[in-house]
Amino acid sequence: MSYDEKAPPVFEGLVHDFKMGEGIVVPGPFPPRRIRLEDHLDDFFFSSSYEYLIGASREGRGQIVDLDIKRKIASVELPGMPHLGSGITRDGKYALVSIWEMDGELVVYDAQTLKVVKRLPMKKPSGKYNVYNKITRSTGTSR
Repeated sequence: MSYDEKAPPVFEGLVHDFKMGEGIVVPGPFPPRRIRLEDHLDDFFFSSSYEYLIGASREGRGQIVDLDIKRKIASVELPGMPHLGSGITRDGKYALVSIWEMDGELVVYDAQTLKVVKRLPMKKPSGKYNVYNKITRSTGTSR
């Protein structure tokens, strides 16, 4: 969705010639745009710049989608059920992915190279606040 008031129109369905104005234009200031992917996304988050969408299926197939060029640019294998609520660090250096399983983990990726920096084993980590509790508290929520 574009926030630009002068953004080009978004056409719904098949369009023979957009220059001729053929096709159905979606009205309103925030028309949705669709990007066809090879797998569905059960969970996702956006990069801090909102240029990329990082998502995963329940089967552990992760995808990184460039929202400007409207296609997948990388695949990331994520075993277990990834819960992607953790997101990107404030400085944009790392992407955090929590694998929500009893023998789960928090996986830290380098946001530029998409290489694994560190794996932190945990029981069902779900989001940055729960991960904080799991590593700082000794009863009930610890590893």
